[in-house]
Amino acid sequence: MLSSPRTDASNGQERQGVDIKGYKPEVERVSKVLDTYKNADNIGELGIGTSHTIPQPIYGIRRDAARIGTAHFALGRNNDIGGNTLSEIHWDMLMNQATVECDAKVVLKAGKFFL
Repeated sequence: MLSSPRTDASNGQERQGVDIKGYKPEVERVSKVLDTYKNADNIGELGIGTSHTIPQPIYGIRRDAARIGTAHFALGRNNDIGGNTLSEIHWDMLMNQATVECDAKVVLKAGKFFL
């Protein structure tokens, strides 16, 4: 789960950014990156797949991000896609059967739209 604001685990201070929850080894891996690179905690890109013509995961192919029920996002830099944030990283991630909330409203839950 990604949410904002984030509490820094090292000193308990709240700061803008993302909060990661889930499988402990993955949380630790992502948290290390967020704490290492400036602006790595910026959600630089967010997309929700709407294509029903891509029925099966292709795994590793960019079209997976367009498949209905998925959500993709990137952490870090977005200045190269029209944003204003600079960072050493732009880390794309894809979630299958995703749940996405915007302004406390569920938009996508377990891959199903709620609009």
